[in-house]
Amino acid sequence: MDWSADSKWIRSVCGAYELLFFDVPGKTRKPGGASETVGVDWADQTCPFGWSVQGIYPEGTDGSHINTVCMSRD
Repeated sequence: MDWSADSKWIRSVCGAYELLFFDVPGKTRKPGGASETVGVDWADQTCPFGWSVQGIYPEGTDGSHINTVCMSRD
């Protein structure tokens, strides 16, 4: 689970390997969260899906082979 730097968004990955977005102040899941968070600065990257971790899956693997990543802002 990742928090946005301003603590307004959470993103996580479900068992179906989907990247999910949640609006914290609104207390709702946002199906269009990927496009709504384009300019958001994320505090970290632990979700194994997203633009910044594209290409981490070797050929022939699926979403179950990598469970988390660790990328910090610093």
